[in-house]
Amino acid sequence: HHNRKAEFLSLAAAGISGALINTGLVMGLIYVLFGESYAAARNLAADALIWAILAVVGTNGVAEAPVAAICTCGIGKILLQLKRRKGQ
Repeated sequence: HHNRKAEFLSLAAAGISGALINTGLVMGLIYVLFGESYAAARNLAADALIWAILAVVGTNGVAEAPVAAICTCGIGKILLQLKRRKGQ
């Protein structure tokens, strides 16, 4: 029988890490590819841009993480059940 607690924690961790990595990579690429334009659009000095990017990652990433954990647990549980049924 499958350990439900471990499965739940694994799915939640996958959702949280996915949300944080996605937000970090998107904002990191904005910094690398469009840094000057992004700073100008936000009326920021170029040296303050990294802090603005980190603030977005911190606020949006942290806000997205619990939502991603809940969605991943719900959808992942259903997919794992379907996989188990198919395998039987």
